[in-house]
Amino acid sequence: MDASGTAVTVDGGGETSSSSSEPVQAYAKLEGDSFCYYIRTLQVTFGRKATSSDHVDIHLGPTKAISRQHARLFYNFTSQRFEMMVFGKNGAFVNDQFVEKGVTVPLENRTKIQIGEVSFSFLLPKIEGDHETGDETGDDDDDNDNDDEDKKKKKRMRQQHQQQQQQLQRSKHQRNGRTGGTTGGAATTAAKGNDFDQPGEEDDDFDYSTSKDVKPPFSYASLIARAINTAAGRKLTLNGIYQYISQHFPYYQMAQFGWQ
Repeated sequence: MDASGTAVTVDGGGETSSSSSEPVQAYAKLEGDSFCYYIRTLQVTFGRKATSSDHVDIHLGPTKAISRQHARLFYNFTSQRFEMMVFGKNGAFVNDQFVEKGVTVPLENRTKIQIGEVSFSFLLPKIEGDHETGDETGDDDDDNDNDDEDKKKKKRMRQQHQQQQQQLQRSKHQRNGRTGGTTGGAATTAAKGNDFDQPGEEDDDFDYSTSKDVKPPFSYASLIARAINTAAGRKLTLNGIYQYISQHFPYYQMAQFGWQ
């Protein structure tokens, strides 16, 4: 599902979307243009599976702009929310904001994530009947036969949500007993050997800021890094990155619709 036409591979720990109309019990869901991944564990990893020994839950394609262990999505028991920590050298975009290596960001419902050229949304389960209290079990569901099916479906969804919350609490207590309440799923160090440099970039002395006819030999990720490093506080929106690239590399002024 990236620009090169590479399909996203979904490996163990979740599952792709099914044609079944039955509700799926999961903590959350990742939804892209051509895949749907249900999060059934408290952490999943994104990356590039370069060899059979590389373990990632979601393989995002073979491009080297994606590290073997690029990011980890996990549930933080302290803040009681899902978060994502970026390990890859080339960072990621979260809601069109660039997130660099080593940074952890909170995830809310419908958060947009982009790693390399792969984009998808983070979705939390939809809870039917939010106005009802958690103690209500839907005892009146059987009163009207004509509405039985809808009521039973809503009842199942409420029960699944309650089960998810109970499982999270049990996991939290178990983890607190072992580690004294440390943040769940957060890694202390990034995997080594995942970073890369584009060959020849450091040795190229050609002035690409004056030529509209010569395409700079820099990767998309390298151009992003150049833009971020020049911004105050190293914070820049996606639109700001595009503006920087078009201003400093005139070639992209003529071809902006091809890369933007």
